Amino acid sequence: MTREQQPQQPRSAWEEAEAEGMDMSLVDCNLEKSVWERLVTHDRALSFALQLRAAMKRRQADVAT
Repeated sequence: MTREQQPQQPRSAWEEAEAEGMDMSLVDCNLEKSVWERLVTHDRALSFALQLRAAMKRRQADVAT
């Protein structure tokens, strides 16, 4: 049986993501962190997002008046 005739192994989700052009090094980097470190990072990002949302609402209120 030639190489072309051999059934291909299904690619893992990781390989599929890489094939689609996703930067999996970011996932690797985050998986190196402890759970606590990931929770702290998430909390900081959430806080920043909420601050941005509040600032946008204030700006919209200022523009409307």
